[in-house]
Parts: sequence; C-alpha cells; structure tokens
Amino acid sequence: MIHILQAPINSIRLVLLHRELTLQLTKHELFYQHSMQVFGGAWAIIHPFCLMLVYSFIFGFIFKTRLNIDGINSSNYTSFILAGLISWMPLQQAIAKSCNNIIGNTNLVKQVVFPVDILPYTSVLYSFFLQIVFISIFFALNIYFKWLDFTIITILMATFAIFLQIGITIGISLFLSATCVYLKDVKEIVQFFLTIFLFILPVLYAPNSTPRIFEVLIYFNPLSYLIWVFQDTFFYGYMHHPFAWFFSSLFCLSILILGSNTFDWLKTWFGEMV
Repeated sequence: MIHILQAPINSIRLVLLHRELTLQLTKHELFYQHSMQVFGGAWAIIHPFCLMLVYSFIFGFIFKTRLNIDGINSSNYTSFILAGLISWMPLQQAIAKSCNNIIGNTNLVKQVVFPVDILPYTSVLYSFFLQIVFISIFFALNIYFKWLDFTIITILMATFAIFLQIGITIGISLFLSATCVYLKDVKEIVQFFLTIFLFILPVLYAPNSTPRIFEVLIYFNPLSYLIWVFQDTFFYGYMHHPFAWFFSSLFCLSILILGSNTFDWLKTWFGEMV
C-alpha cells in the first residue's frame, strides 16, 4: 500500500519543488495560444463562459427543460445547470489538453535535465484557474438571483469539492499524458468521448428525467458522482447525494494512484517516443 502511494506523493512533491517553473508554463499555456488576438488570454475564459450561457439558454428557455426533483422549484434550472458546468467545463478543458502535455512539448521532453513530471500539472492549474473564475461568476449571479444562501457549511463543502476535482484532474492528466505518448489513437478517442460525455452526465438534466438507458449510463459514469458533489454544494446547499461524496473520494484516490504510477512507469522512454 505504501509503495503505490509513493508515486503520487513524489509527483506532487516534485511539482512543489519546481512550482515557479510550473506556474510559468501554465501562464504560457493560458496566454500564448491567444497572444496574437485582440482579447488575448481572455478568450480562455470567454469561450467556456459563452458555452455555459448557451447551454443555459437553450435547455432552460428554448427547450424549457424542467427538473423532476421532489421539493425543488423547477424554475431554478439555470442554477442547476451552472452548478454542474462549474465542475464539467474546467475538467473537460483539462482532459482535452492533457493529451498534448508530453507530445506537444517535445523540445522540453528531450532535455535530459527537464522535470517532465510537471507538464501534466499545467493542465490541472489551467482548469483550476477556469473553475475559480466560474465559481466567482456563479457567486455574482447568486447575489442577484438569490438561488442559494451560502453558509460556512456550504463554503466547507465547496472547498472539499474543489480539492476532489483537483485530485481527479491530476490523476486523469497524468494517465492521459503518459498513454498518449505510446498510443496516439487515445487522443482521438478522448475527443470523441468529451463530445458525448456532457449528455451522459447529470449536468443538463436529472437522471430520472431521462430514458432508462441514459439513466443507467449516468449512474455507471464515475464522473457523474463528481457532478453531484458540485450540485450538492451549489444547487441543493446540503449533501443531497451522500454516496456521491464517498464514491468521488474513493475515485479521487484511485485515479491519483493509477495516473501517477502509470506516468512514473512510462516516463523513462518519453524522449525516445516523441
């Protein structure tokens, strides 16, 4: 047990040791791709934020989607979808970028002295930045619409939910960063699933509002439980899905162990494969 925990501990320790370099690479990731555009790095926020507004408008006002949840006002659909997107949008961005963390930085990977372990963490910090922005926007909207009364309990729940998402994002990023070096098709498979995952997650609707087959897919999707954690925090205001908190904690630890050990095992040959 101690042996399998050594890899995630060493991985996080190395990132802390090279924290300044990691932050510089994250800043580069955030702003460089938009450096020649008028709005610059702001597009990293504008694009996913516009998607949040589009989903809310289409499903809340055009399709007039209503929640099938006992004791919950169905008119609060906008806050329901935003609570789920606060988790899903940053995670989706991190997963998509993690496929290029190693193969997109061949000049760094081929340098013998460069700590390749920090590259997957650029996606993690990138998504964390987006999540903080989205949460801030949600708080601002909540002040105006008065969806939820935030208490010290809610803030503690939000803090734990963010830590869970960070841990899950680290594990997935490490795993995909390593496997995409050896299996180039993984990137295409990931892109395909990212397209359909939004519709087999409880982000746009509650499971009992869908056909039976979709309900089964939602419950079998491990990321659904993370979405429920955020909906408990930002929509219900209490642990409406207690099992989701237990499962997400277990999944967080499991994916951290799997991702860090996979990366640690495969990184030796990165320089030869990229």
